[in-house]
Amino acid sequence: MSRGHGVFDTPHVWMPEGCLDAWHTAKAGSAGSQVPVVILGDSIAQGYNATSFNRTSWEALLRSNLQARYGEVGRYFGVSDSVRLTPFIVAGDVAWTLPAAGWTNFSMLGFQGYLLGANGDAATFAPPGAYAFTDVDLKVSQAPDGSTATLTVDAVGQTAPTYFNAGYVRHVTFPYTGFASATHTIVVTQTQGAKVAYLAGAVCYPKGRGASGLLWVREALQGSTSLIAMPQYPTQQAAYLGSKGSIEDWAPKLVIVALGVNDCQNWVGVEQFAWNLAQLAQSAQNAGSSLVVLMSYGSSSFTNAAAYGQYVAAAREVAHSFNAAFVNAHSAFGAAAGLIGSGGHPNDAGHALMANLLLGIL
Repeated sequence: MSRGHGVFDTPHVWMPEGCLDAWHTAKAGSAGSQVPVVILGDSIAQGYNATSFNRTSWEALLRSNLQARYGEVGRYFGVSDSVRLTPFIVAGDVAWTLPAAGWTNFSMLGFQGYLLGANGDAATFAPPGAYAFTDVDLKVSQAPDGSTATLTVDAVGQTAPTYFNAGYVRHVTFPYTGFASATHTIVVTQTQGAKVAYLAGAVCYPKGRGASGLLWVREALQGSTSLIAMPQYPTQQAAYLGSKGSIEDWAPKLVIVALGVNDCQNWVGVEQFAWNLAQLAQSAQNAGSSLVVLMSYGSSSFTNAAAYGQYVAAAREVAHSFNAAFVNAHSAFGAAAGLIGSGGHPNDAGHALMANLLLGIL
């Protein structure tokens, strides 16, 4: 039903008039342009408890449906798609193999990333599912310690230059082009003593960097909270989050923020959660993007679960303030059975329900 002029309001979706205009305009022109889509989330957005992160999670179902309709430019594979950062990842979904020594992660403070801290540290990238590509962008930032680092990329003999990115202000992008259209394995090696480089992920382009369609970016990691929007961390962490969590870097036309369960579990106050979410919403607005705020299912077995409804209500208020769409998967799960699996996370049926809620408005 509708409530108020220009507002689409159902038990699980609240959508003010014009909230998805940027997205609808961009997708209509996707045959001749690139349309970045960014998803920010936690383990549910990663695909935890789905049979496959890359095939049956709500994010994967949404991606495959929309890219089938509007074309595919490419996909971003963050280093969270690794056993070291995501122990529960399905074997067939692993994209990165990360070394045990010399690396530190900030997984509980934000999104994926690993520090190459010693000479010889190496990471191997091979996207899952025989994902062929001709071009790749390696995303790296360097620790703000005044040093430089050289990365050697073992792929058709190309080497990344020495660089310095003071304070992680933005990613450094190393573009590699002209591969044969096939699957590739890339080895990234730290080759300059104990200098520190921060490896974030890689964007792969199946049809070349100039292709048209959707560029799909999933930034999700177990345990993530809305604190990714907060700048008040020690130097390295703050600088990392200030760039890695920067929505504007991707210039998206659609942003889906799927956070809140871990905020509730980790006792991030409701007011703090709302403030953090508003910072992310502001970033999406600054980028000229449509925004969807998605509240995932909150299991009654989670810590502080009785308070989760307050977080859902706060998220809706933020969506209202920023003229954003609001999708309440938590209430949808409450009206259906057989959607939950291990650890209170959605099973394949639950992920499908979430994908269908989003496809209904996108």
